[in-house]
Amino acid sequence: AEDAPERAPPRRARMRPVETGATVLLLGYVVAMTVAAGPLMHYADATAAQLARPGDYVQQLRATSPVLRQP
Repeated sequence: AEDAPERAPPRRARMRPVETGATVLLLGYVVAMTVAAGPLMHYADATAAQLARPGDYVQQLRATSPVLRQP
């Protein structure tokens, strides 16, 4: 056991600036979504309501006349 070479203490891994920036950005998004939870929920509810009624979308498409491009 005394013949075994000594191991160097493990080095701490350093975070690169890009990793730190990405982490801070994601934390900022979490805070922003918490502060603006009401408007985000209204938007999500409206989106879900539209997705639940695909007939409205199809009706709007049928009412729109196509536009032809000149080559």
